[in-house]
Amino acid sequence: MPDILIVAYHFPPDGVVGAQRVAKFSKYLKKFKWKVKVVTVKENYYSYKNPELLDSLSGVEIVRTERLPPFIPGVNEEGFYWGPLLWFVLKKEIRKQKPDIVYFTGGPFYHWILAWLLKRIYHLPYILDFRDPWSLNPYRKKQVTTFSWLARWLEKKLEPLIINEADLVVNVTEEATLMYQEKYHHLSEKKFVTLPNGVDREDLAEIGEGINFTPFDIVHTGKFGSFRNPRSFFEAYRLFIDRFSLTPTDTRFVWVGIPEESILTLLKDLNLKQYCQIVGFKPYKESLKYIQGSKICLLIAGEHPYEPTTKIFDYIFLDKYIIAQALQGGFISRVLKEYGKGDLVPFFDSRAMLKVLIRNYENIGQNISVNDAIKSRFDREHISFELSNLMLEIINRYLWKK
Repeated sequence: MPDILIVAYHFPPDGVVGAQRVAKFSKYLKKFKWKVKVVTVKENYYSYKNPELLDSLSGVEIVRTERLPPFIPGVNEEGFYWGPLLWFVLKKEIRKQKPDIVYFTGGPFYHWILAWLLKRIYHLPYILDFRDPWSLNPYRKKQVTTFSWLARWLEKKLEPLIINEADLVVNVTEEATLMYQEKYHHLSEKKFVTLPNGVDREDLAEIGEGINFTPFDIVHTGKFGSFRNPRSFFEAYRLFIDRFSLTPTDTRFVWVGIPEESILTLLKDLNLKQYCQIVGFKPYKESLKYIQGSKICLLIAGEHPYEPTTKIFDYIFLDKYIIAQALQGGFISRVLKEYGKGDLVPFFDSRAMLKVLIRNYENIGQNISVNDAIKSRFDREHISFELSNLMLEIINRYLWKK
């Protein structure tokens, strides 16, 4: 039975997509006869939102650790403060467990230097799983302070060192993989692979009846954040309502997520509050009910081709019509085109968005066929099986060297 030690700062119960990703990997690796142990921080260091994610992880041993409190102004990366205490726990677990491979998932990232140290001391192969890019993240705010400059300098030194020695570097979109292949062009392209986020079909089987408020609900799940701008959608939605003289019993924008002040202000400015159903954060399986009950699902992306907006997989697996504001030629547009049931709208084009809303409203009962083959590719069990095979190849290479 192969033995894996997973190092993940965010691990269930929590609302972060990356935590769900590594939790599902853990679940299926157990199914594929791996012995799985996860080292993570104690629950009080992050949001406690999705306790049901632990329900399917029986047999996965979880070791929770402390971390140092932030003490350097301008350095907020959790891995920086987790690393010192994590090091002692990892040494203890490796001596006790004797894993075949170590799997580091991020962000945070600074504690990844421990992967390099473990390989040097214990000759353990390791995998890096980027939920988002590290040095190449296009959305990170660039603070200008002495300490943030020092942190950025340290990052530029650490990332190449850690990637050079990694046995596998995983990204969630092909666009992100290409970014790292181009930056580290001196390394073999085979070191960089894509394992997308996806959907666990068992979660979908438990949805039950969908939730809706009107015959024409438009659902958005999750956050917008500082780099996803929905203004053109809301401007178009206001014009759409006026064009057909709709009431709040005819249509609603349903937002399943933590309310953000900038979006609430925008809704007030456009006089849309009565047309919006803000249900707040819901556990993952409950949020699927709102998607199930919708007529349209909305996806607002940032302006970069790599972005892996995970809600697209939930929309696809529930056969929903998707309106996406995203970059032409990026991950989302490529997946949407393959799916075949949606519209890609240019950024900041409220007129194009209005046309799409009108067309969908006028053809509300129209059935559109979808490419079901895409679901197999984004099935988390299938993705986990690919990961299992990749890790077995690495372990066998190390055994052969011995």
